[in-house]
Amino acid sequence: MTIYTILLWGSHPNNLNDDCWCGSEDLTTWEQVEEILANPFKYFNKDDVRSTQWFEIDGLPEGTDRYRRNRFYRSPCLSDDWRNEYAVQCGMAFGCDGYNDAMGY
Repeated sequence: MTIYTILLWGSHPNNLNDDCWCGSEDLTTWEQVEEILANPFKYFNKDDVRSTQWFEIDGLPEGTDRYRRNRFYRSPCLSDDWRNEYAVQCGMAFGCDGYNDAMGY
């Protein structure tokens, strides 16, 4: 019986940056793997998924493509924290109208 694990990486696993921050529990079927890759928010923390650039599927035979780019990845400069900070700075400079413009209200 094959055991699969999905690992979440901040960069490509071959970069050797040591930025794998979490992984799934052992999965026994390929259908479970596909289900998690289709909707990772159901199984992992929202912030972990958005900061994950690559998924690595462990348990596949050698020579099989075991890396998948995360389509839900959000660059840190596009995160809500950055946007909120920008809006606060605009609000301090230009008042309520500046804040509302930055937030798109």
